[in-house]
Amino acid sequence: MLFINFIAPPVGLVFLTLQGYWVWGGGPKSLSLMLVFVGLFLAFMPLWFYLNLRYRYSATRLTENDCVLEFLDEHIVTERPGFSKGTVEWAGIQKYSVGKNIVLVYLGPNVFFAIPKRAIPRDGESALIALLQRKMAKK
Repeated sequence: MLFINFIAPPVGLVFLTLQGYWVWGGGPKSLSLMLVFVGLFLAFMPLWFYLNLRYRYSATRLTENDCVLEFLDEHIVTERPGFSKGTVEWAGIQKYSVGKNIVLVYLGPNVFFAIPKRAIPRDGESALIALLQRKMAKK
């Protein structure tokens, strides 16, 4: 991410600037075109990456229905009404993290349940965090 957001755009702008000097100095057109394409690609790489991530997210959505999560002492029940229902044992939960607007419950390095805090009842947030702390303390 460091390269995509902070290094690639300035390098792309340098390539575009060099291309201008190259054409002005009478350099070969083929190198000039290469500098333009590479410069534009690098300069717009963060935008391309962002749009690609948005597309991939929307392409992997199974349905537009909400997912219902029920946290019980024995396990977690997940359900997409009219589509699927499953359970996740507490042994399968690796960790959790609480952010400003979201709670993430990790099943693996890149696999997690994302629970927006706006979807949790006011009194349910502290109960959910207490349950997660209690279950993670046993590991």
